[in-house]
Amino acid sequence: MQALEVAPTDHARIVLCDVLGWRHEKSAVPILINMLEHSSFKVRSAAADALAKIGDPASGNALLRRLELPDPKIGVRRMLLAALGAVNCQEAIPLLIEYLQNPDPSQRGSAAWSLGAMQASESLPELEKVLRSERSQYPRDRCLRQLKRFERKLVSNRGGLRKNGVLK
Repeated sequence: MQALEVAPTDHARIVLCDVLGWRHEKSAVPILINMLEHSSFKVRSAAADALAKIGDPASGNALLRRLELPDPKIGVRRMLLAALGAVNCQEAIPLLIEYLQNPDPSQRGSAAWSLGAMQASESLPELEKVLRSERSQYPRDRCLRQLKRFERKLVSNRGGLRKNGVLK
């Protein structure tokens, strides 16, 4: 992990972020959070991706704060949006719902994925609304997949309730 701080090039930092993410190295979370502020957008994106792979909820607030800052690189924003769902950052749900209206389809799709990953039932009305009007394939697929995920959960919960005599 010290290697990440002293890496001589951005490429080396990106590779190290990838390795730490694939190894699910929880002890690397603090340094990866620091890398979210790096001057290279590629390093910022790699750090967000690594945090998503690690999945530590402790990184949620840092990812959310970074998303709330302006970043001209759509790829970084897209990765931050996905990482919020991967780390189950419940505080991000209202912002993710707002991102379903973003002009960029990749950001809308990433927001939909995160809402589904967190099983954010409060997003159902907005996901349904977006699905009816969405023209771009990626966000449309993400919304549809998340709605199907919620539907399966609802059906299985009802089945469980029937089995337990709560529903007849």
